[in-house]
Amino acid sequence: MRENFDDINNDLLVKYLLGETSDNENRVVREWISSDPSNQKYFEHFKFIWDESKMLAVSTSVNEDEAWLRLRKRLKEPLPHQSVARKLNSRFQWMRIAALFILIAASATIVYLLNINATVRTLTVQTAANTIKDTLPDGSLVTLNRNSLISYPENLKVIPGP
Repeated sequence: MRENFDDINNDLLVKYLLGETSDNENRVVREWISSDPSNQKYFEHFKFIWDESKMLAVSTSVNEDEAWLRLRKRLKEPLPHQSVARKLNSRFQWMRIAALFILIAASATIVYLLNINATVRTLTVQTAANTIKDTLPDGSLVTLNRNSLISYPENLKVIPGP
């Protein structure tokens, strides 16, 4: 007769090791262990880890209450490299904001005034009834048909070619 061992898991093995299983569960675990050598090996390994962890828990000498009090004390004290924040007087805050706006407005005004004086003069070549050929300052040759025009900046930069 083959028993169904789908209910065997680590939780049931822990209950078995603690002695908290019912008679039926004890029987199922024992049958599962004896049904297969790999099950027995798994259980022995599981029990070894269980016993070692109990020994480790017994040998620990940490006082949790003292550790908790030390942690709470450390959380309340500021760290030595930590700066303490202080509230600025609201008048100084407004002065900082006003100074920032003045700086932005002055910068925008300077940029505007510099750009206004840098107007670009343009030259225009225009035809009426005939076709003309003209050479631009960069050396390019332009042919204009009747009734057409071309405009270019006076200081047309020459871009060297290949």
